Amino acid sequence: MLYDYECQNCEFRIDDVYQSIKEDALTKCPKCKKHKLERIIYGGTYASVKYRPQTVGQLAEARWEEGHRHMPDGSPISRTEWNKCDMVERAEKRRHEKAAARKENEAKRNLVKKINNMTPEQKRNYIINGD
Repeated sequence: MLYDYECQNCEFRIDDVYQSIKEDALTKCPKCKKHKLERIIYGGTYASVKYRPQTVGQLAEARWEEGHRHMPDGSPISRTEWNKCDMVERAEKRRHEKAAARKENEAKRNLVKKINNMTPEQKRNYIINGD
């Protein structure tokens, strides 16, 4: 990785020092020879993803895989119950996706009808101004 350092004593700056992430940070300034050199911390880009179950089926599956056979409320989990929860959730998700697609298609059809009913002058204004 590349690191930047700056001396807190003399403000001497070192850019792009290649170091392993496991190596200790530099501390001695090459200019003033004091141990006041510190890494400059930037926001940087990194990714940290922590999976958290979002649905009852995912929670049941996660707890099943961990060896827990009960939900937090104490009710038992069976593989069959998990499969039922998962199937219900997937079916509900598909229903919502289909309904959203239907609304979007209906809006497109209405726009096409509106444009087809326009006069040439209105169509030109619609293309130019979006009105």
